[in-house]
Amino acid sequence: MSNTPNKASQVPLLVDRLNIGESTAWLWLKDDATEAYQRRAQAAITSERTDWTPISDVAGHLESEYGITVKQIAEWYGYDPHSLYAIIGKGRFVEKRPKRALTLIDYYLKENELC
Repeated sequence: MSNTPNKASQVPLLVDRLNIGESTAWLWLKDDATEAYQRRAQAAITSERTDWTPISDVAGHLESEYGITVKQIAEWYGYDPHSLYAIIGKGRFVEKRPKRALTLIDYYLKENELC
């Protein structure tokens, strides 16, 4: 990502769509941010809803419908797979960050031409 004046306008998108703090958003937008952070930022900036609907068994739906696992998606973003499972499952993050998980999954599906 380049150092453009648009970064200030991108911060609110990251905060809203990924449920992260402003300081984290700025770190992810830095020119020297890791590829995983840049990918997460790009997901929030260009986020578009895909045609899949989140259901109670997101992991099972992704595997049966698209042939991908939550582990694959998590690793693509540089997350520990357990973190993403905790967000979409019945884990401690389910009430806090479902929007982040869905945004990241939507972007993964789009970027990998699965939908």
